[in-house]
Amino acid sequence: MTFPLNQVITGWSQGLLGMQPGGRRLLIIPPDLGYGSTGQGNIPPGESLIFVVDLISASAEATPGTAAN
Repeated sequence: MTFPLNQVITGWSQGLLGMQPGGRRLLIIPPDLGYGSTGQGNIPPGESLIFVVDLISASAEATPGTAAN
């Protein structure tokens, strides 16, 4: 799965900071960093979220107003 980190919940963008390709991380995201008191789709309000993330690769792409190095 590929996605830009500026389009994910706060818990994902914070939880993946500093992660290197080949790494594995367990993310336990509290509701205030996930979907909060509103929920989303099948995720009810106030739910904590748990993910196991294996980072295969990463790339730095420029976003409007910034430059990629």
